[in-house]
Amino acid sequence: MNRTIEFPAGARTSATAEEFADFVDGRFTALRQFGYLLTGDWQLAERLAHAVLTKVWFRRSALKSEALDSYTLAAMVTAGTRWWRRTPRAPKTPQPALLQALATLPRRTRAIVVLRYLEDLPDAEIAQIMRCSVDAVQARLSRGVVVLESS
Repeated sequence: MNRTIEFPAGARTSATAEEFADFVDGRFTALRQFGYLLTGDWQLAERLAHAVLTKVWFRRSALKSEALDSYTLAAMVTAGTRWWRRTPRAPKTPQPALLQALATLPRRTRAIVVLRYLEDLPDAEIAQIMRCSVDAVQARLSRGVVVLESS
């Protein structure tokens, strides 16, 4: 993918900025897909990914490079949760079966199921992102899978 990333005015194009640009190039599609599974709307998912990456850009100097992905996923969950709280639930168009099944789950359970099966994260990392215990992740994951299987 050949594209030029323009950094905000006054930004230093240090190695950190280049690492961030590489991170965005490598993860944007997955973040947008993650946002779609959280919200059920591709346009919103893209806006969510852009907004979160903008926030992460300004926090990048405080983050270790190995924590960048986890921090970004946690920010996506938080931003998606804010969207859920502000938005009416009536879908405008019919949704695929997976999205309809995911929509029946509580928001935290939905986020945990998406983190586990889309992002393929271990329970410990999901617990860190969701700020809960590993036992809570396993319990919500178990309940979520039961609901999805019965759908």
